[in-house]
Amino acid sequence: MKRLDRKILGSAMATASWMYRQTSGYRIPVSASVLLGVIRIAASFSFIWISKEMIDMAVRSDGNLTKYALLLVSALVAEILCSVAQGYVNVRAEAGIRNSLRSRVFDRALNARWNGKERWHTGDVVNRLEEDVRVIADTLCHLVPGALVTMVQLVAAFVFLWTMNPVLAWVILCILPVFMALAAIMARRIKKLTTEIRKSDSQVQSVLQESLQRRIVIIALGRMEYVMNRLVSSQNSLMEKVMKRNRFSMSSRAAMMTGFGTGYLTAFIWGVHSMQDGVVTFGMLSAFLQLVGQIQRPTADMSRRLPAMIHAMASAERLMEIYDAEQEDIPSTDNAPTFIPDGIRLENVTFGYPDANRKIFRNFTHDFRPGTSTAIMGETGAGKSTMMRLMLGLLKPESGNVIFYAEDGSCADASARFRSGIVYVPQGNSLLSATIRENLIGGKENLSDDVIRNALYMAAAEFVYDLPDGLDTKCGEGGEGLSEGQAQRIAIARALLSDGRIMLLDEFTSALDAETESKLMDRLTENYTGKTLVFITHRKEMAERCENVVHVSRT
Repeated sequence: MKRLDRKILGSAMATASWMYRQTSGYRIPVSASVLLGVIRIAASFSFIWISKEMIDMAVRSDGNLTKYALLLVSALVAEILCSVAQGYVNVRAEAGIRNSLRSRVFDRALNARWNGKERWHTGDVVNRLEEDVRVIADTLCHLVPGALVTMVQLVAAFVFLWTMNPVLAWVILCILPVFMALAAIMARRIKKLTTEIRKSDSQVQSVLQESLQRRIVIIALGRMEYVMNRLVSSQNSLMEKVMKRNRFSMSSRAAMMTGFGTGYLTAFIWGVHSMQDGVVTFGMLSAFLQLVGQIQRPTADMSRRLPAMIHAMASAERLMEIYDAEQEDIPSTDNAPTFIPDGIRLENVTFGYPDANRKIFRNFTHDFRPGTSTAIMGETGAGKSTMMRLMLGLLKPESGNVIFYAEDGSCADASARFRSGIVYVPQGNSLLSATIRENLIGGKENLSDDVIRNALYMAAAEFVYDLPDGLDTKCGEGGEGLSEGQAQRIAIARALLSDGRIMLLDEFTSALDAETESKLMDRLTENYTGKTLVFITHRKEMAERCENVVHVSRT
């Protein structure tokens, strides 16, 4: 049990440390928020003290009420100004942390190493990038600073109450922790339920996103009722877990509220009896009740913050899963590629997917020599696309080597460092939701219209200039608005605008008619003789145009 508790504590500390690191660049505004909160608390206690003095003066009918009235107004104004300023600082810091954290986690998700199957559903990742990032930003900018200010408020209220009546202060202080302990006992169960709720929420998001992306297929197959049933089932599961957590939260809050009520009644009854005995004044009784409120309100806030903090810890762990995922070896100024590959050599490569029962390749060897054209053929599922993923360095062989090499003799193992020297055209529609121009240039603003026009010609995509908006035609989500064949040819033109000397084309003409395919192959083979061309195809006509043919069969 102790080992389990140590493990839980260690995990919580690691999560808290990770969350703290996310405040980098925003620690000054977060600290300013805490400082403003402390000043606001000081103004609030000043208000209580001044109001106590004014009440006692009014009862005694002596003293300068005007002076104290001005001080009372000043304390109230200071409290309001600090509250407004704190709110502004919090919102600004929250927006900054939210954007910064989302960008970092998104970058890690994009560059996570791929092992043949995505680890998370895209709907789940989007849910984490939206909801979990929002929760963390809110925690770092509101919850944590608020908790620190609350602790200061509790200590200050206790000291203030102690200066007026030490016994009452200790009684109040001893009552509340008993009920707070009861609330804390439920914290572990609430955290587990919160993690399950976040998973169920991601499942709902995944169903929604996937169904909207495949809406036409769902309608065509008449699967609307099936999809709606999936959504209802996911939502019911989510609702059940939310209500289960709510029952625990309500029990926790009820324990806290019982403590608050007991504390307030104790202060009130104590004060009335003391006032009857002439020990305290009416002003002191008023201060007692206000100070009990100053203890109860922050303690109530702490009771609400406990589930919120547990929620934040669960969200942080979900983001850390993505953040800690193994990353691609992305080139930087320190590990920039030393050469541009001209050829790829596979030497005794053995590979199988982790969750599969068979090896895709066993001791496979082939040299895709510089300047040659090669067709890769074979039945569906034999491993043609897997070979390209190995050549791209997306997958690592279990044994053997995939080597990038240049004609001058330079060589290196296939990895992301040298991927900029390879041009890849995947199967299907790979266009982004942007204009055709933006899809083609991909951030290379220095490309001239003549260069773009030539690439479109080589890809047999001159139709672009016949569109009403030409290069500025907007592509919908997944290339919507264009036919599959048009989208494929634009993707080929995009590849031709890259600087790589090796071109990997995976079933890149599957949506083209025979005439367009023939025209495209003629232009590629005639005008890119200096490049290494590798085609995946099922068509013998295309294979006959290549210098080499590699046959892949199921092992």
